[in-house]
Amino acid sequence: MYSLHDVWRKKNNDKKQFSWRSKSFKVQCKLDYFLISTNLVKLCQRCEIIYAPHSDHSAIGLVLISESLNRKPGSGFWKSNASLLEDNTYIKEIQSNIKAFREKYDYAEDKGLK
Repeated sequence: MYSLHDVWRKKNNDKKQFSWRSKSFKVQCKLDYFLISTNLVKLCQRCEIIYAPHSDHSAIGLVLISESLNRKPGSGFWKSNASLLEDNTYIKEIQSNIKAFREKYDYAEDKGLK
């Protein structure tokens, strides 16, 4: 119905691990899950069961990597939005802050930062 997946099972198909243990009854099972959508499964880098001290449950760690983070960055060339130069409020705001900006970055040797 909601197309949710146990991401730990998807990423660890061949492993047999448990997220809950009862020492007194010597029972263990997998009670804890991350259920995520199909789109998020594609973004999952890893999912693992991690020992959690002082608890009968283990933690489940999930690492998702955004598609935008996987893209190579552009050239790094900065472009100004020229239409802002037609906005009088913006122009007045910039003019009133130029002195503060200069003082704030006065220490900088990098001309690009200045």
